[in-house]
Amino acid sequence: MKRKIKHLIKSIVLRLLRLFYKILRVDSIYYQSLYDMDDIPQNVRFCLILGAKLFDDDSIPPILKERLDAAIRLYHHNPNTIFILSGDGRKRISNDAIAMYEYLRHASNIPKEQLIVDPAGYTTYDSIINLTHRISQKEPFVLLTSAFHMPRSLYICHALGLTAYAVYLPVSRPQAQVAYRNRELAALVKSWYRVHFHTPRLHRFCCRLRFVLTLLLCKCLFTAFDF
Repeated sequence: MKRKIKHLIKSIVLRLLRLFYKILRVDSIYYQSLYDMDDIPQNVRFCLILGAKLFDDDSIPPILKERLDAAIRLYHHNPNTIFILSGDGRKRISNDAIAMYEYLRHASNIPKEQLIVDPAGYTTYDSIINLTHRISQKEPFVLLTSAFHMPRSLYICHALGLTAYAVYLPVSRPQAQVAYRNRELAALVKSWYRVHFHTPRLHRFCCRLRFVLTLLLCKCLFTAFDF
């Protein structure tokens, strides 16, 4: 009985999250920003690579290796690209920002001057905010991350008024992608909250009001329609 109740609650929560996802038009933003490597303008100088948790033995997981290999291909396409390697550097061990730097130094001929380590990328939001301290808001950049992670990352960029060129990375291990996708739905709520509540105090009341109204709309639509 408890198992059925847990399954029912999980199903309801996922439906509400998917509805919230649609309201924010995340997929629309994603498809408008998706580019093949050859279509990225040569004048785009910066590339933000988002990190991922390392294995227990501090080795690089496949999803992070795919991002770094894509960075190497981007460098061959545009040798002037400056790569910002953003990850969580709070731990001396399992530091994905340093691991990315070491991988690119050994697996490519990218000059170390074009590799910038950002150890304060604790979350996706933090990584993107840190980028805005290095480039102007109007300057476009390339965004490199996994397919399941890209829609939320682009939503944050779009909400902050940034122009990001998303490089399409083929989906590997489709079964794992489903689990990641569900996790991303929940993470989107946190990202939405951080984007809109990290504003000047004068706008916070409006943000809170919009948040409450959005939740009420979700409940009404969920009641009226079977999503």
